Amino acid sequence: MTAKNAATDAVQSIADKVEITEKTAEFGLRVDTHEWDRLKALLADAVTIDYSLLHGKDPVTTDPDGVVDMWHTVLENLTSTQHLIAGQVITVDGDIATCVANLVASHYLPNESGDPTWTIGGRYEFGLVRTESGWRINAVVLIPKWSTGNRTIMQIAGSRNQTN
Repeated sequence: MTAKNAATDAVQSIADKVEITEKTAEFGLRVDTHEWDRLKALLADAVTIDYSLLHGKDPVTTDPDGVVDMWHTVLENLTSTQHLIAGQVITVDGDIATCVANLVASHYLPNESGDPTWTIGGRYEFGLVRTESGWRINAVVLIPKWSTGNRTIMQIAGSRNQTN
């Protein structure tokens, strides 16, 4: 490898890591702001969502519309959410990448069953694939480490769609 090739590879590596950091940080922002079309633009054609360690259900592989369908029905019924995704550690291998990041996600919904807040901390493990349009997220795995507050607000928010 020549010095020029090494320099080009180093620049590409930095560019990849910056783009992946932005995509994974933006992921949380778009969920919180309910900018569903912008969230879909971050996702690959097929996305595996694995929250099995949180709720015991099997991972789901779907398209970006399916991801939004799963989440917006609950999240839009909460008063607010804040997903803080930080500390990204990225590994790139050609056109695939992994990104492990810390997560603190707060969910807020005043209700009659107790505390209006449920907060969960842990990490996300993202899978990404390079496309002609740049890096896209093709896997999201939630590894919960702790939580506090009233987790039932998520069920309350989800049930509001069934009664409306």
